[in-house]
Amino acid sequence: MTPSGLVRGLDTFVFGLLEREVAIDAIGHVAQRMRDRTFRVRWAGQVASMAPYMAAPDNSLAEYLSIVQSRHYSCVLNDGALLQIEYMISGQRIVAHRLTYCPCPFELDLKEMGHTPLLDAIESMDISAVKDNLRLRTPVRFDFDPVNATTSHSASHLHMETSSCRIPVRSAVDPKTFIGFIFSNFYPSLLDDDDIKKIPSARPARTLTPAERYIPHLEWIYA
Repeated sequence: MTPSGLVRGLDTFVFGLLEREVAIDAIGHVAQRMRDRTFRVRWAGQVASMAPYMAAPDNSLAEYLSIVQSRHYSCVLNDGALLQIEYMISGQRIVAHRLTYCPCPFELDLKEMGHTPLLDAIESMDISAVKDNLRLRTPVRFDFDPVNATTSHSASHLHMETSSCRIPVRSAVDPKTFIGFIFSNFYPSLLDDDDIKKIPSARPARTLTPAERYIPHLEWIYA
């Protein structure tokens, strides 16, 4: 999986969601050379004064709104959920990633709301609408950071509910596996197997340690 191939694949995916009206906004991705043969692949956009990442899973409503306003995401789905997809690629190998799925804090169907912007839809709510539509849902973030791995910080791990929750994961998570995981669990009717097959994929080497296999963890077999 090359940086340029990953950019093409991610753009095909997110703009495909936009074309099919599964998403209401999508941002093209770019490959930025960091050092030697290492590239950072993430959504395009200028670096703002704010951090361009969700602090998922410890994010706040204010942070969610700020991310939406600055358009620091790969795409926004019809229900207001955000996807942030970032990889570090060296040669054709995944050396780091930060993959975030952040549900919208409110129950919304932006497709039915026509051309109403997401921020307008939220900010126009009165206190009664906030109470009726507020949803307490945790973001999901897959991190791969082998350089900083320790006995309490798995090289690859899943954050849920709180940043102190790090569930060990078998290896780096390739785009096909991440997107398939999100859509099969949270939007099972929106993508089919043919859609998933078109997403860039890889078979990262396992980084799960023997000790991590004795505690609850995520494991799967590549077909």
